Amino acid sequence: MEITKVELKILIKEFLTASNRVLRAGFEIYSEELEKFTRFLESKPLIWEYIVSCGEPEFDVEKTVEEIRSSYGDSIFDLGTTNEKEVANIYAVIKYLADKKYNGRSSLFYGYSSSKKYQDKVDGFGEKYIRILITHIENYLTTLSIRMGMDEKMAVQVEIKDSNLTNTQVTVSGNDSSVTVTQNNSDFNKLEDLIKEILGKIDSLEPEEKETVSECIEIIETIKDEKPKKSIIKMALKTLQGVAGTTEFFAAVASLVQYVQTLL
Repeated sequence: MEITKVELKILIKEFLTASNRVLRAGFEIYSEELEKFTRFLESKPLIWEYIVSCGEPEFDVEKTVEEIRSSYGDSIFDLGTTNEKEVANIYAVIKYLADKKYNGRSSLFYGYSSSKKYQDKVDGFGEKYIRILITHIENYLTTLSIRMGMDEKMAVQVEIKDSNLTNTQVTVSGNDSSVTVTQNNSDFNKLEDLIKEILGKIDSLEPEEKETVSECIEIIETIKDEKPKKSIIKMALKTLQGVAGTTEFFAAVASLVQYVQTLL
């Protein structure tokens, strides 16, 4: 199918919003959120065509779901032998769970967290299972955006007479209307300070929340790469904002989010 750059940008934004919602879903309304997420995926032709192209699941979904439910935490779902099979397997499972209205108290999720809290178990299922599907779709959309030239910039070489300026990046907009000079070293020093501020305020978090923060920070730090995946970084920022913590933690996160957005 054909899609414009603007339409693809909107689709990526909508996908990240839908993904963040299902990953943050409360256990009381888990089946409803799974249903909304699968319905969203099926309603977007570009995403749905990709999922369909990955083929059929490698196992009998109904039988496998019942076996894992009956294991009460001793078993979890196999992912797949290839990226395509991971997409097919995971989608088939969450579609089945949505259709059968599996709620967040089901023993199906017990193997995804050692915590006794239902919310921790569905959060673990989201992070360890659904997120893999989200990542594959994200990579697919990101590849399409690169092929369409959405991240292309015109770069020019200039003479920097001030020898104190190092690692300086100069970018010219597509219509040559403006020039931006960025001192990456100072930007990244401030970034590191903001990250340290967050890490210094996570002692009160649950172990799994701490792990989530660490994963998000690791993704956000990829902004230092030559060609960072901006959409993935934005998703990490949204996930970080969804972590429950102290007032000081939220304030530190807000400062980081605000600053990183200026670098994207």
